[in-house]
Amino acid sequence: MVASAVRQDSHHTRTVLAETRLTQIRAYVRRHLTEPGLRPARIAAAHHISERHLYKLCAQAGFSLTQWIIEQRLEGAREELARPSTSDHTIAAVARRWGFSDLYALQPPLQDDAYGMSPATARRGPREELT
Repeated sequence: MVASAVRQDSHHTRTVLAETRLTQIRAYVRRHLTEPGLRPARIAAAHHISERHLYKLCAQAGFSLTQWIIEQRLEGAREELARPSTSDHTIAAVARRWGFSDLYALQPPLQDDAYGMSPATARRGPREELT
């Protein structure tokens, strides 16, 4: 009976530790999101785990780390482009600020189904409904 309780507690402990570590990883990524050098190897090293373990934690939580980073960067770039206070920033500068190597890295994703707009359209604001 004691052995089974220890096994159950061990599983629960591992689950809690994995969730805590994943929360720390997400917070770290958000803090460093605009840095072009943000890569899985750097994220893993910052948390003293292997890249393999990092990918395993993300997979167990049901998301792709790389895709999540791209989505977060795209959302940040879209929001920045839509802000009137940043209208003097070039689209290429906004792309670089959010960790994209150039404008072309930003343009195709903003035109896909998730966003439905080019960076220039994002800058102008939400689409007006056609009547």
